[in-house]
Amino acid sequence: MSETNAKVIIKIEVPQDVYDNYDRQSQQSGKTVEELMQDRLDRCKWHTGTQGLYFDDHWKHELEAVLAKSFSRPKEVIDYLTRTKELRFNGGPIRIMLNDSLMKRLQTRKFGLPFEKVVEREVLRGLEEFCGMR
Repeated sequence: MSETNAKVIIKIEVPQDVYDNYDRQSQQSGKTVEELMQDRLDRCKWHTGTQGLYFDDHWKHELEAVLAKSFSRPKEVIDYLTRTKELRFNGGPIRIMLNDSLMKRLQTRKFGLPFEKVVEREVLRGLEEFCGMR
């Protein structure tokens, strides 16, 4: 089936609270409710997962604050998280995010050892040196 730009007019019923939500957005954006719904449907046409994740502006802001990075597409989040690793110490609240360039450099310095062992060794060595034990 070839893709066309043909327009189809449909009539749908939505609950009043859904309409009210779009109406508030309409007043803030200067677009009509219909234009907002068209835009949203177009942007979300490939969101076909039965249990997909959706971040509203508030939760997107929270995600970006936690990761200290801005995102515009889900793939960017996955790519970033794939490249960035987190260290946890004794399952506690201390978190250290390792960025992509550090991860690449560490990989070239593991000399046949498992990555986790190299990181564990170097973190311990750095803390011992910091505390004057080396």
